[in-house]
Amino acid sequence: MHKIFLSYSHKDEAWKDRLVTQHGVLQMQDLLEIWEDRQIATGDDWLPAIEIALSTCNIAILLISANFLTSQFILGKEVPRLLELRQSEGVRVIPLIIKPCAWQKVAWLKPIQARPKDGRALSGGNDHQIDIDLAALANELAELLQPMPHAPSPTRFIPLPPEKIFTAKLPTTTDTLFGREDDLKRLDAAWADPNTHVLTLVAWGGVGKTALSACMRGRSIARARVKTAKFPATSLSRMPSNGLAIPIPTPARRGTKARVWRH
Repeated sequence: MHKIFLSYSHKDEAWKDRLVTQHGVLQMQDLLEIWEDRQIATGDDWLPAIEIALSTCNIAILLISANFLTSQFILGKEVPRLLELRQSEGVRVIPLIIKPCAWQKVAWLKPIQARPKDGRALSGGNDHQIDIDLAALANELAELLQPMPHAPSPTRFIPLPPEKIFTAKLPTTTDTLFGREDDLKRLDAAWADPNTHVLTLVAWGGVGKTALSACMRGRSIARARVKTAKFPATSLSRMPSNGLAIPIPTPARRGTKARVWRH
């Protein structure tokens, strides 16, 4: 909730009370919170309380009068801190001229837009006009406190891990297989194993058994004359219907042994 700090001379407390009454309408609607030093409880350290209120306010209303502009505490403590916050944190400082005084001659005050408009003092009007001016300030603050529409934030790009692509199922256009290096290594190991005569590949249809065996046949031609054939399920004992058998030529002295590779 937005917090308003009221800076005023205690000699002008009646004007402060009128301001609080008008802005209390906004406070009852939870649009803002008004802070004044009369809220400091008896026995509390008043200076730290004021410093905390200064540091946490969004808006400061200064009730400008000769009493205000001659207060050593206000000019020495509150005003310098508020001007600092105005510069560094964008705290809105609003001078409210309540009585005629030479405020235009004050260097730090002259550049700041004051209310009521045209720099006239509240005390110059009758009760009705004073209420109009204070209500106008309350309405102005209500407009200032409305949340500004935010431009839609750009869609944040969240990088995703690359998808795992199985290149084994891509159409084969050359004698070289891509992505099957591990499979070919296992075939080479079976080829080099003197105790393996038949290697059976078992996998679902379409995963690349035929392409793998064709590649192996091409690699085998350079080593020896070998044939790779697809056998029906009844041609080899324990040969599954979705399998492919690769006979591996071995010397006659080798014993008969088959290796089943489930893929």
